[in-house]
Amino acid sequence: MKIAAILVLLFPLVVAVVAAPWIFLPVLAGLLTAWALYLKPAKRPGFQKFLNATRITCVALAVMIAGWFFLNTPWKAHPASFATPANGLIAGLTAAQTTAAATAQPDVDAARIALRAAFQRERQKVQLIREGLALHAAAQAQYQTLSARGGADEALADALKTFEAAFKATPGDNAARMMNSNELDALATRAFSLIDKVEGDDLARHTDRQTLVRAINDIASDLGALQLNAMYIAVTVLQERLKNSLKVQMAPQTVYWASYDRDADTLTAVQQTRMQLGSLTATQVDLTGFVTSRQARLAPDLIEQVSVQEDASPPQDVPADKPLYALSRGVKELVVTRRMVRQHASRPVLEGRLPLQFVEVPVDWPLLTRSSITFSLQEGDGAGPTWPYVQAIDVKDKEVLDHISVPGNALFFVDPPMPVSSGDPSDQLKPDATQGNLHALVPGSDHVIRVQLLPRYLSNKVGQDIKDYLATENMAAALLWWLITVVGIGLLKPSSS
Repeated sequence: MKIAAILVLLFPLVVAVVAAPWIFLPVLAGLLTAWALYLKPAKRPGFQKFLNATRITCVALAVMIAGWFFLNTPWKAHPASFATPANGLIAGLTAAQTTAAATAQPDVDAARIALRAAFQRERQKVQLIREGLALHAAAQAQYQTLSARGGADEALADALKTFEAAFKATPGDNAARMMNSNELDALATRAFSLIDKVEGDDLARHTDRQTLVRAINDIASDLGALQLNAMYIAVTVLQERLKNSLKVQMAPQTVYWASYDRDADTLTAVQQTRMQLGSLTATQVDLTGFVTSRQARLAPDLIEQVSVQEDASPPQDVPADKPLYALSRGVKELVVTRRMVRQHASRPVLEGRLPLQFVEVPVDWPLLTRSSITFSLQEGDGAGPTWPYVQAIDVKDKEVLDHISVPGNALFFVDPPMPVSSGDPSDQLKPDATQGNLHALVPGSDHVIRVQLLPRYLSNKVGQDIKDYLATENMAAALLWWLITVVGIGLLKPSSS
């Protein structure tokens, strides 16, 4: 009998050593239970009370350990979400008294952000028109220079004529007098005031996604009284012709990534664009068309931050309500970084009072796919006229999230599955071209990447070794090892005869 009992005890221990080290815990629970059940105390004064208390403590501890594994331990390791049907059932039974988290409205927030960005683009258009005369002077100087060399640029000449027609002081003016700077300033001031009023009214009146989208579509008609379209088209065409004539090439290179900070519980989406100015002299950048809104807080839990870095100098923050940034003379490389910080980024994987709970961080792309930066440029050494040049910073169709940074040794599960590069102090998830497509990572959509993290006390190498055993459908595994241990100890117990 004793040989059989020893074999019964050795079986779970061998399995634990060879296949699944986690089994040591339910075996330990079984040993504690057996000790509490089978130990006969010596007849000493006062020792009986101590032993009874110890028995109760051991049984309670054993029940807690076994119960924990009963709910959370699989038969074999396999990557899985913590939100299994088994755990979901238990969570549902224990969630009656929990306070539900505030319901997020990603679609409404996204629509409000898109509305704010649309008005920012209108402000950029007005500012570009306001600087139209400077653009005209630079284009005219370039045309005259080329003509003097015997190589007149006819495309530039046509754009100049279109511009002069659009910028007449009065439609049908026989003298074709162009507006002066004072008149343009007055027009821009009226335009900015109207944009402010319409934006404020729309944000105050519209509270659902459908009406917010309708408001975006109605912006053109709301601002139609200003009659700026012909002037804006003339400016953009002239700018393009001048860019081609001067052979301006900035070739922006943009990289995108996301990073989760567990201490602050924030998920930061980063868009970083690097531009080479070459022989051009840039005196200023206007980020009106780059920042999403004149307010940094775009939603209750969403904050936008923008910085500019000149060559090797430290990055400088640019306030959303003051988007003009003066550049140092001789700058050759410019790096513009936009960060969208989502606060309270994590949420419980399952609502309810589970013995073990993980958090999930949904990774989406809240940044807009269209933006631009207006440079004040001068050719060569800066002796020529200054003119506005708009550089588009658009997210192309195949742009992909480069990586997702999470705390080191904290990853439990990611959906969809993707490679993980371990590092210190963070690990990096590497989505492929389909998983990380920025146009697909719409907030609130089914394409959002779900990152589940271990609790802090399991965010270590040991936790990584056993993490695949922590969510399961086979809840009886740990209970089985517990019972085998208890029965084995019982068989070893000497008979009373």
